[in-house]
Parts: sequence; C-alpha cells; structure tokens
Amino acid sequence: MKKKIMGMFLCVTLVLASISTVYAAVDQSGKSLDGYVYLYGAINSSGYGITSVRSNPDNAYLTLSAEFQNVSGVTLANPSYTSSRGVTELPIDDVGGYYLPAGVKHQFSSHGVQGGTSYNAGAVYTYTSIGL
Repeated sequence: MKKKIMGMFLCVTLVLASISTVYAAVDQSGKSLDGYVYLYGAINSSGYGITSVRSNPDNAYLTLSAEFQNVSGVTLANPSYTSSRGVTELPIDDVGGYYLPAGVKHQFSSHGVQGGTSYNAGAVYTYTSIGL
C-alpha cells in the first residue's frame, strides 16, 4: 500500500512539473475598464494570443499588436491585428505568422480596445520569451 501511494505521489508530482513548464512561457494581463467590464490579453511562446472584453456595448474594435525581437533587442517582425466592430474576442492562433525570421527570442504584445462611441480606449501589455 505504501509503494502504491508513493507511486501515485510521484506521478502527480511529474504531471504538475510538466504543467508548470508549459505555463512558464505564457503571460497574461487584465484590468477593469468602464463599459467593457474587463479587458484581458494573453500570449504564449507557441504563437497563440488573445484579446478579449467581457462586454462591448459601444461597438469598439479589439486589437493585438506584437513585436518580435532577437536576443540583442533588434526588432525582426511586428504584426498587428484588428477585429471587426462589436466582438468580444480576438483570438490569433499564430501571432507571428509561419515565417518568423530566425533568431526570435522575445515577444512583446499589446492588447487593446478602441474606437467605441461611449467609453474610453484601454490597453494591457504582455511579454514572453520564445524558444524556451
């Protein structure tokens, strides 16, 4: 019985260690924002990014802009995306595109809501390291 419990403990420990490794390359940020309730942004080193709001009552745009840099801080690519009006999510499956230049190490992103008719624009910022 003692070996079985130790084996289960070891298995759970390994699973938790692998999960924490996966999440090490993720960054997320959010803040309360009048009218939109909450603005949220997240990116990961696999190229997934999202900008979202809980509510979009004034038909605003969502944005996601990224800057990819090498280890020396030189910008290699800077894609940006804008949603159609009124949506509450802007998910991007491949923020950097399939053809990022070699040597990308850092991704800085801004996630925003703007262009509404009644409420102020807002932004949150995220960062992740590529190629961990």
